[in-house]
Amino acid sequence: MSQTWDVFRLITGKKNAPMMSGIKQFIQKTARCHNLIDEEWSGLSMHLYKLFFTLPPYVKGGSVYAGTFIKVKEAGSESGVKTKFDIQAIGRIEFLKVHPEVNVQFGMKQLTFYHEEGPVCLFVGEDGLIKKAGLTGDR
Repeated sequence: MSQTWDVFRLITGKKNAPMMSGIKQFIQKTARCHNLIDEEWSGLSMHLYKLFFTLPPYVKGGSVYAGTFIKVKEAGSESGVKTKFDIQAIGRIEFLKVHPEVNVQFGMKQLTFYHEEGPVCLFVGEDGLIKKAGLTGDR
């Protein structure tokens, strides 16, 4: 069952942005009106949120694909295991800590980290280049 959800999440996040937008709107509306809807619908909303919009705090190796936002406490590992984050060009990625050999891709643009950094926010600037900025506020 878990693999089925992973595949569904990959397909909807990468290929079907309108579906993801609809799911996000459903989650937002049920969160605002949770006391007016059945517990079953509220539970479905929470399950969808966890399924589509949360990542584990540590991503060490492998690939992560998302629509427009990725937020991870620690990306990669001290041993330099290859880790990739792929997001739409209009997206934003936030890392509290990022290790060497982590690759981020915004649409067709890529950036690889060669030393430990963080906290850092990544996005594509108006000039079309990947930009780095510090994170503000608590996570």
